[in-house]
Amino acid sequence: MLHDYEAKRQSMEQSYMAAKIAAEMDPSEIPLPESEPLFNEGFRGYDFQNIPTSSVTKM
Repeated sequence: MLHDYEAKRQSMEQSYMAAKIAAEMDPSEIPLPESEPLFNEGFRGYDFQNIPTSSVTKM
C-alpha cells in the first residue's frame, strides 16, 4: 500500500513539474479542463421545454 502511495505521489509530482515548466515556457500549452461550463452557460441556457411534463413535480 505504501508503494502504491509513493508511485502515485511521484506521478503527481511529475505532472505538476511538467505543467509548471509548460507554464513558464508557453501558458497556452497547459490543457484546461473541458468539463467545466463557461461562466455564462449552465442552467440558464438549458432548454427546459424539452423536459417531459410527467417528470415535473406539480404542486
